[in-house]
Amino acid sequence: MKNFLDKNLKLLLPKTLCPAVDLVLSIVNEKMCTKNISFPFGKDGSLLYSVSLLPTVTEEHIEIEFNATVKQGDVLIQPSKNATEIFDLPSNPGETSFFLKADFLGCAFTALQQEGAFNLIATESELADAETMSISALSDVIPEFPTDIQDFKITISVDKPAEITLDPSKALLHLYSNFEMTASPSPDSEPQSIFVIHLHMNFQIQFSVDEKTLHFDLSPDKIFPSLDSSSIGVFEVEDLGEFILSVLQEVYTPAINNMLQTAIPLPDMLRMLSINLAESQIEVMKNFLMISVNVCRA
Repeated sequence: MKNFLDKNLKLLLPKTLCPAVDLVLSIVNEKMCTKNISFPFGKDGSLLYSVSLLPTVTEEHIEIEFNATVKQGDVLIQPSKNATEIFDLPSNPGETSFFLKADFLGCAFTALQQEGAFNLIATESELADAETMSISALSDVIPEFPTDIQDFKITISVDKPAEITLDPSKALLHLYSNFEMTASPSPDSEPQSIFVIHLHMNFQIQFSVDEKTLHFDLSPDKIFPSLDSSSIGVFEVEDLGEFILSVLQEVYTPAINNMLQTAIPLPDMLRMLSINLAESQIEVMKNFLMISVNVCRA
């Protein structure tokens, strides 16, 4: 009986199932159960993909679960306290799908945040070239604002872990920063702080993928400012909303998008299965990102 089943299954399975399944079965037996895949990420970070469980075979799919971890140096980046769980993943016949949780993406962005990738210093000339709101316009918004300051700068420092929220209507990157303006009262004086604003910045994320990496493009969405300190007296921080958004739109976001060309590398396993992600479709769903490729051919 054993020989009979073995002989007939070998004949029937490749003919009756999607050809990708036969390939997956052989690779799983040979390589998957012990495969650890590590990639450099950012300046000092790394991403590690490892197969966590034996594959699960369903009526339509073979499911392979990865542990995906992010390190900054030798330190493991932990998901936020509000880590999400995914219970039911969609299953589309004829497609191979790769799922990335929002928590994993948040850890990857936190690794970049910890190495200072989201920090920026913009000088007076850079702000003028980008045509952000002028000092004279700021004095119209805040009457106490000094118009005779020299060499002012804007410093944006992101001092808390980044977060990613994924929803069918919108994918967002949350950055929590200090937005500080410094300037010199006179040409020979040391720079002084004009104001410091706690700034929660939201950026909409547009995803794209090539054969081996996931890419991002950011655009400003909303800001949530609150005044931390001021040397010019208390003012309504909401009055600076237009100025802050102009800095984010014209100076900060282009710099961050240029940095994000680093992208997130995806497991070699996908290429081992001859899956070309450049032909994939990306769908943002609740708490996770789905990358799908139709691998069956008529």
